[in-house]
Amino acid sequence: MHLGEKRVLHRAHQDALQRCRIPDGTGSVHRWMLDNYADSILLGLRRTLDQNSRSFSLVKLLEELAKQHSVLTFDRYIELIGDSGTSEKSILPKLFWSRFSADGRNLDQTRIRADIKRLLADHRIVLTYIDRVVAHRQDIALGDPRESVGAEISWSDLDRLFDDVTELFNEYYSLVNPGVHVDFSPVLPAGYQRAFRLMMANDDS
Repeated sequence: MHLGEKRVLHRAHQDALQRCRIPDGTGSVHRWMLDNYADSILLGLRRTLDQNSRSFSLVKLLEELAKQHSVLTFDRYIELIGDSGTSEKSILPKLFWSRFSADGRNLDQTRIRADIKRLLADHRIVLTYIDRVVAHRQDIALGDPRESVGAEISWSDLDRLFDDVTELFNEYYSLVNPGVHVDFSPVLPAGYQRAFRLMMANDDS
């Protein structure tokens, strides 16, 4: 949620930068703001997708769910969410469960592993950059970690990964709270963009 709020602010900042010019040395402040956002979201994504055995990340949770896919049966699921099966809302748990179960009884291990692959394999460039440049997991003795990354990442690369993470979070969260959707793009107080505009001079001023 905190990263989602930062992204809203980052996009407003980018929009202000595109429409205005910076006639003096204050451009360094805007570069610092962009760098801070990048570091923050990269480290946040790393925590979410960390595969370290000591971490408790979304990926580790999905891996455990795939490993223990037969433990959470439909009957156990209904018991955990406190659904008696007699109310009008009882159809929702069944609908959400059907998205994760091929046989109607156990979670679909193949589906879960495909979601893990979507997060890790489909975003390998970003994750490699995080590990080797931001987190510096590569041995320093091997040289500059940036040299082995291969390609620069863009804001759109980060956006795609963030969107996939939040989309998958909401899909699996529906198993815990059927019908509840978490909004990762919060509405900020009106006029917050003015803070950026006050720091810049308009092109036609």
